[in-house]
This record gives sequence, C-alpha cells and structure tokens, in this order.
Amino acid sequence: MRSALDNLRTQINLIDRSILENMARRFQVVRDMVGVKKTLGMEAYDPGRERELKRLHTAIAKELGVGERFTDALFGLILSESKRLQEEKK
Repeated sequence: MRSALDNLRTQINLIDRSILENMARRFQVVRDMVGVKKTLGMEAYDPGRERELKRLHTAIAKELGVGERFTDALFGLILSESKRLQEEKK
C-alpha cells in the first residue's frame, strides 16, 4: 500500500512540474506580446480580452469538473502576473 501512495505522490510531482513548465511558457508568450502590442499601438491591458478569457476558462472548467471559484482564483493570479510582466516589459 505504501508503494501505491509513493506512486501517486510521484504522479502529483510530475503534474506539478508540468503546471509550472506551462506557466513559464505562458509568461514567455506574454513577454513576447509586449512588442507586438506596442507595434499595433495597443495598451498592455485589454479588459475585453480579460472578459473573453474568463468566459473561456469558466466553460473549460465546467467541462472538466473544476470549480468555478477555484478557476476564478487561479486565473486571477495568472492574469495579475501577466499584467505585471507586460508593465515591466514596457
């Protein structure tokens, strides 16, 4: 039974690493967007895009059985960091 627990913990560790790797990739894309937005004369923050992402995240979370409050909190942190990175890159 202990080996089953160890196996599950290893799976969690791998999933957690994958989450962090994906966050690093997402934040690099955010940094890359700064130059494109600048060229297009756009502001870093786009409230319409943020509303669109919220609808998308809510729909995906519902489909996957992930709680809406959790999804809102998670993506609130992600979007906050994305905004910070864009402001930092200006």
